[in-house]
Amino acid sequence: MKKSSIRLRITLWFTAMMTVIALLCVLAEISINDSAMQKILSDNLIETVTVNLDNVEFSALDQAQTYAQAGDLRIAYKNGYLLIDDDYLDVINGIRTALYDETGNLLYGENPAAKATIDIPFSDSKMTEVSVAGTEYYVYDMSLEQEGWDDLWLRGTVSKDQGRSQISYIARLSFALAPAVIILAAVGGYLLAGRFLRPIKKITQTAHDIRTGRDLARRISIGKGSDELHALADEFDMMFDRLQEDFEAERQLTSDISHELRTPLSVIHAQCELSLETEQSKEEYEDAIQTIYRQSKRMSNIVNDMLSATRLERNLSQTQMTELNMSELTQSLCRDLAALKQNGIEMQYYIQPGIRVQGNAELLSRLMSNLIMNAYKYGRQNGHIQVQLISEGNTAELSVSDDGVGISSDDIDKIWRRFYRADKSRTTESTGLGLFIVKKIAEVHAGTLEVRSQPGQGSTFIFKIPKK
Repeated sequence: MKKSSIRLRITLWFTAMMTVIALLCVLAEISINDSAMQKILSDNLIETVTVNLDNVEFSALDQAQTYAQAGDLRIAYKNGYLLIDDDYLDVINGIRTALYDETGNLLYGENPAAKATIDIPFSDSKMTEVSVAGTEYYVYDMSLEQEGWDDLWLRGTVSKDQGRSQISYIARLSFALAPAVIILAAVGGYLLAGRFLRPIKKITQTAHDIRTGRDLARRISIGKGSDELHALADEFDMMFDRLQEDFEAERQLTSDISHELRTPLSVIHAQCELSLETEQSKEEYEDAIQTIYRQSKRMSNIVNDMLSATRLERNLSQTQMTELNMSELTQSLCRDLAALKQNGIEMQYYIQPGIRVQGNAELLSRLMSNLIMNAYKYGRQNGHIQVQLISEGNTAELSVSDDGVGISSDDIDKIWRRFYRADKSRTTESTGLGLFIVKKIAEVHAGTLEVRSQPGQGSTFIFKIPKK
């Protein structure tokens, strides 16, 4: 059973449950119908006896001929006649009605249970049950109270088997139809199970195709629906989207790293080969070693920044946010970085006090540091950097401005990409990951980034973050 398919197991369980339900329904039907049939039988007995009561009359001797109708039966009784109308229901649907005097003498009709009921005293409008030779009967009496007699009784009898025979027929029919119903239920269950499990089969096939063919563009796409299987398929499609994005990002990262490391590795290889194959002066050897040192340092920076960016991307969803004073954080960072005076650049800053945000102090420090260091790298010699933090409504706004080389309009949308550098002439000074990291940090803080720049006139980077 464990090796059977889910579809077969569902069908077997469904069929077993339908079999049990069908049997319970048949038994319940028999029980309910038996009770209902016995009630109908007893009601018909009462009705038949009541109708026959009106079809028996007494007439004196001198009036018998006057009141007798064509087809009436006359029975001599005392000083007159009993007139039995031809509408008298002697036997109908197994119900037999007989006319008795008070001593139990049968005057008219037939009673199959006469021997067993002869000792039962007459009781007006009372239902009695008796057993004769293993057969059970209903017995019902009514007194005939008319002028001329007060000692006559109509007794109706009917066998309980009269109703049970119909129940037996219903039971046989039900048991005969039950297998057909169960078979239809099994076939229907098998087809429905196949239809319900079709999305799972498609999920399995899609996952297999992706695994074997590495076609991450494949999707399940089972159409619209709100049930659990459609929800599962949608989740798998979204998971495949994420996997494809990660795979493409990984592939792009591998390509970018290969591209970025190829140049310094080539330079190092060329310098080593030249130094080993050609005898050079001390100055030339020193120059070669300096070149190798610079390229290895650049490679080290690329690797470190890449690891930092990767850790950042993986841990963004787990970033712990706390309430912090962004004014104090920015003030402290600007005080430290202003002391660099790299390339003779002077840094000035204005920090509005008391600005509080919900964020991660380490990441926000990294963001501000990257923006300021970017301004140092691309600022003009002996230029200026302006840092400002102000409150604008519900937003804290940080701006970092320089008067350096600026950025062309064609490059502004590309500077956030990994390893992208607008100024190709400065490849040795930057890994191209600083602004990429800035963008990721801004995203996790629900912040926005804006760049205003013109070539030759400098750039302004603006970071906006919601306040507490």
